[in-house]
Amino acid sequence: ATVNREESSEFPGFFPLSVDYREQFAAAGKIPGGYMKREGKPSEREVLQGRIIDRSIRPIFPTNFFDKIQLIVTVYSLDKDYMPTALALNAASLALSISDIPFLEPVSGCEVCNGKEKWIINPTHSELSQSESKLFVSGNIDGINMVECISSGINNNEATSAIFSAHETIKSNIDWQKKIIDQVKKEKIMSEDKFSINIWQEKAESFICNDKISSIFVNDKSERIESYSKILKQFVEENAQTEIPDSEKINESIVKYSFDVVLKKKLTNEMISRKSRVDGRNFGTVRDIETETSLLPANHGSAVFNRGQTQVLVSLTLGSANDKQRIDGIMEESDDPFMLHYNFLPLSVGEARPLRPPSRRDIGHGNLASNAIRGILPKENKFPYTIRLVADVLESDGSTSMATVCASTMSLLDAGVPVSDMVAGIAMGMIQSKDGKFYVLTDIAAFEDEFGLMDLKIAGTNEKITAIQMDIKYKGGLPRYVFETAFEQSKKAR
Repeated sequence: ATVNREESSEFPGFFPLSVDYREQFAAAGKIPGGYMKREGKPSEREVLQGRIIDRSIRPIFPTNFFDKIQLIVTVYSLDKDYMPTALALNAASLALSISDIPFLEPVSGCEVCNGKEKWIINPTHSELSQSESKLFVSGNIDGINMVECISSGINNNEATSAIFSAHETIKSNIDWQKKIIDQVKKEKIMSEDKFSINIWQEKAESFICNDKISSIFVNDKSERIESYSKILKQFVEENAQTEIPDSEKINESIVKYSFDVVLKKKLTNEMISRKSRVDGRNFGTVRDIETETSLLPANHGSAVFNRGQTQVLVSLTLGSANDKQRIDGIMEESDDPFMLHYNFLPLSVGEARPLRPPSRRDIGHGNLASNAIRGILPKENKFPYTIRLVADVLESDGSTSMATVCASTMSLLDAGVPVSDMVAGIAMGMIQSKDGKFYVLTDIAAFEDEFGLMDLKIAGTNEKITAIQMDIKYKGGLPRYVFETAFEQSKKAR
């Protein structure tokens, strides 16, 4: 794992961290299949692994640090008995920790799968392939900050037990990293406020009063965005004459970033005070849902699913065994009879931008929905067809991957696929009070995702969990009671 830093000459508007994970076929003594005999664009597995590392380390940087960071993690040699997933994250954390980059503390991760009597930590490849429940968990000394899970079905207690069994190994790995960090003793650079963020945050503190926050508490997404835009515009206009050190003019992206940091804190306090969310729901309520099937007469199956102002259309195509997706990886070669392709269309958020190949986010959301559905699909010997689902997001107000799960289930039923159960998905969020208490939010909207502290997506049947994806947006790790609360609320929501 290698890491490099480059100063940002202009304010980027976000933390410009890029993580690339690559697997060299030579590491496994293989030559790539197909016509191209050199590694090309990242495979889906490489993209997904890169996202795991990114989501585990991103919260551990200072909030006012905006230098460009590039982390490259490469598999040069492979032990075929073990997956390189956990080692990749540990290597990334260690590279950052022994650099001069202000990475606040080491993190670690490990894989978990269910054995016959107990959870297996860091299982072999054969143990993973035979297991019905597989998790990757990462965190710091204090708690958990990232989870990925695919299962044929585990209950809430089993999921919590697996996650916190992994945390013991995570803490041990961090202790090991700290010994190396102490030997290297690299001095960290100071995280300076070179974009005058603090000046604008102080102004936002006095500007954002209760009346302004109250105007954001409306049910309709477009009205909420309009109210937010008016408040931000007023803030910029009132402070247009502000003198900023070493700056010729006001940078509106800096102003917006600073404004949002303060708004996030004040909005959270107002929600806890009101015991109500920006759209009027209480903390445990799901938005209104509606679904319809057989919209596309020429397709084998189709369904549209609406939750609030989020809408996803899924179409299903059945094919023969020859249509399976061929996967050529460093661990093994395989054929997959099930595909789910997720597309986040710009029209879904009212944007006019060119259509591009699937983004890392598209691949990640599609993989999550695919993991959620796999557990209910029939065995190949009973249903020898290849299944391809295409999910198009037509309108987005948060939780589009979980809406994809719901629409996919309906599309499978519409096509007559003999699934074993029905699966639904729900996105859980979290806010924190001044005294440190956490509140879990059911079915978060986009606004709550942007200004919240957690994005925990849970999919499953009425009783069992089939997929989990979680990451957090602050330095700490989550304690056990947050997961217990979130899992119980998500079960009711499903």
